[in-house]
Amino acid sequence: MGLLHDVGNIEGGTQTSIGYDEADDVIVTHAEMDCAPTIELNKILYNDGTEGYGPTREWRRVASIPNIVLEKWLKEEGIKYWDPADTHKLAAKLDDPEWKFLRTAPGKVSRKPIRSWCRASTA
Repeated sequence: MGLLHDVGNIEGGTQTSIGYDEADDVIVTHAEMDCAPTIELNKILYNDGTEGYGPTREWRRVASIPNIVLEKWLKEEGIKYWDPADTHKLAAKLDDPEWKFLRTAPGKVSRKPIRSWCRASTA
């Protein structure tokens, strides 16, 4: 495979190259990323005693996911992290022990659906 272009280090630290596979007559992309710094920081945050909450407890960080992992999930399983319809799929991944190294806080990410209460009409 001949290298067409080395995109280099782009957003999130992903090193991407684009090549041409003459045998199959296809363009091939290859991406790699050093996830070790993110994983090490996740371990520190997981064990820092805050349970992921910010100083005012108004927000909670539950995970930090490297871009390359999000790309893998999109390519292999169709999980679109930006799509609210896929929130449950993303939460299920983060609850899976296989992906525990992405977590920055203990507990379960996925929850039961919140009930919608309707108000009776007074008309």
